Amino acid sequence: MVSGDLDESEESIMKKLQAISVVDNVDKDYPPTYLSHGLADEVVLFTQSVQLAKKLEENNVEFVLDLVDNAMHSFDVLNTSEEIWEEHVLPAFDFITKFMK
Repeated sequence: MVSGDLDESEESIMKKLQAISVVDNVDKDYPPTYLSHGLADEVVLFTQSVQLAKKLEENNVEFVLDLVDNAMHSFDVLNTSEEIWEEHVLPAFDFITKFMK
């Protein structure tokens, strides 16, 4: 819930939502981002990551978009198989390490 005020205007609520929206706050100074998203995610649609990737690209922010076939929400936590880790988790750590000082 953005507001408990039933009389708050739609415009005011939309302004608050934009302030906390990741996509609406990407600019050239946004940090490099690794997105790994299951295509079978029913909690957060993978299109949200695709939309964010597009915004990162428009702002020349370095990113990786890793879309994973048949993977559900939190696939990397719920499935700790060696295959998942090698293909989707370890590359994220490698990506992050490039930007650490």
